[in-house]
Amino acid sequence: PTSGELLTMLPNGGGVWVYGRLSDLPVSQVQALDLIYRGKTLNGFLVSRWITEDGALKGLFRGMKVAGLVRKHLDTIFASDFVDTTLEEMQSKYCEMKDKGLTGSKLRVLIQ
Repeated sequence: PTSGELLTMLPNGGGVWVYGRLSDLPVSQVQALDLIYRGKTLNGFLVSRWITEDGALKGLFRGMKVAGLVRKHLDTIFASDFVDTTLEEMQSKYCEMKDKGLTGSKLRVLIQ
């Protein structure tokens, strides 16, 4: 859905955050009624601005703290290793992984 459609689906007072440039698509289809009468909000977020908003030194410490939090969770349920395969073997490798019940696994197709 578009940002506007997502905003419309939210309850009164809800909000949507748009992060950096994750998409080349513009924020679109925002209904004025959602903003004016339903008290919904649409906000933008840019990591580099957030990190440096209190100056370079505080930004450095903030960045180190956030990096530590992210690093702590990289080897948990949120991360998985890639299984390398070729384009010719991709289907059989996928079926093999599916039959084993592997979840959170990713296939990386190596083009040669």
